[in-house]
Amino acid sequence: MKSIKMKWFPVTLLAVAGMIFTACENSDSINYNVVTINMLNEENGKTLINIKKTVYHDSDEITAEANLSIAKDNNFILSAPDWDSYNAKNKNNCFFFCDAGKKGISSVKKVPTEGWTQTQKIAVLSGHCYIIKWEYTDAYWNGHNNEKTFLLYWKLYVKEYIKNASGEIIGAEVQYCEWEPKE
Repeated sequence: MKSIKMKWFPVTLLAVAGMIFTACENSDSINYNVVTINMLNEENGKTLINIKKTVYHDSDEITAEANLSIAKDNNFILSAPDWDSYNAKNKNNCFFFCDAGKKGISSVKKVPTEGWTQTQKIAVLSGHCYIIKWEYTDAYWNGHNNEKTFLLYWKLYVKEYIKNASGEIIGAEVQYCEWEPKE
């Protein structure tokens, strides 16, 4: 009886070590609140992801907020209601990074140093990972005319397209989360 228990001990130990290694390997997705959502494009219901970040500095706080959606041409589009008025500067400070080689949000570990596209609109591609970088500038930081710029990041992964009965793309299954990279 003892020899049977001892025979399975190394196998059990190896299985536990494998689970611990997997948990550590995917720790990025554990630390962040990863949300999976079916996003429909604007012709089929227009699902919005509200991306929002509150930044604290000393006793001040500022909330940067935008919406991510899929346009009718199946491109991600980042927009905010106040970009056309007083906050137009932030409209032009959106950057996307797209990587076909990554499989899932947890595979993105570092901020890329090159390959960014300055745009509010980028193609939705199945199996691709995206990083959104928004250089948000608050013109009235600290209640004065002091400009302060914050770098805000989100990660996206397009798991697969959503298609209608005719096979037309009407959206995508997307994973996303806020990200605070270690630079």
